[in-house]
Amino acid sequence: MPDNSAGSESHPVVASVPFDFRRQERVTKPQIDFIRSLHETFVETFISSLTFYLRSNVSGSLVKVEQMPFGDFAQALPSPTCVVYLTMQPYQGCVLVEISHSLLGPILDQVLGGNGTIRTELNREITKVEEAMLETCFGILAQDLTETWRALAGGEFVVEGLERKPNFSNRIPREEAVMAIRIELQVAGAAGVMNVVIPSSMLQILGQRVDQQKQVLNPGSAEMEQRIASRLCAQLHMDVELTILGAGVKVADLLAMRAGDVLDLGVPCTEEATVLINGCAKFNGELVAVDNKRSVLIRLTIRSDH
Repeated sequence: MPDNSAGSESHPVVASVPFDFRRQERVTKPQIDFIRSLHETFVETFISSLTFYLRSNVSGSLVKVEQMPFGDFAQALPSPTCVVYLTMQPYQGCVLVEISHSLLGPILDQVLGGNGTIRTELNREITKVEEAMLETCFGILAQDLTETWRALAGGEFVVEGLERKPNFSNRIPREEAVMAIRIELQVAGAAGVMNVVIPSSMLQILGQRVDQQKQVLNPGSAEMEQRIASRLCAQLHMDVELTILGAGVKVADLLAMRAGDVLDLGVPCTEEATVLINGCAKFNGELVAVDNKRSVLIRLTIRSDH
């Protein structure tokens, strides 16, 4: 028989590689970059809110954003740990937030009135009483996530429950690809980690909006900065004073005054009054009586070029 092997072309042998469907890229890189920028803004807002709530120094930063199967994430979690599940109404699915116990000790200490300097790390599951004490903190977390995602999704994050053993939870399938956002925090000098985990199925639903909004809602834009400033200023307190313009007194009379003397301002009570905010003139008005109390009726806003 003729030997045809000499004329035949040789082809390299390519080894087959099993494909892991759990690790497929369900979220594009531009979307990942946008999610990272969005949650860098969330970290800044949450740090400010937690600082105000605890009356203590809180700092931190976003350190990593990566995709992985939820089973791999859950397997790597320490035990014990604290996992909060948040639903995003009206969408399906839930977001997981894991908070390390190294942060819970100082937070609980300050909620109880301490200064947060406790360094005894919890090596057990938190109790029902401690869970109730942390409800406000979890509510702040949900509120700040809602504000961060409002322009993108228009939904609201709500605390659904707390899980002490996420390895046995079936809220998120173990083969589900998730976006894991790792945040390092320092509370009253104690360092710890908070992980925000978003299932890719939720991001797929929002994917089109991510693409539409990533150019419009830049976390460094004036719109976002104004939103952050408005939130931070909402709880600030300012000193308000009232002064009556036009009154004058001699220095000699002022130096001669004693307790019980009456100072004649030289103007009637119906004269123009100025409202000072932190020492700066802000409004003009006139004195009025409201519920047997002296008040000021604002007539004009004083414009300032400063």
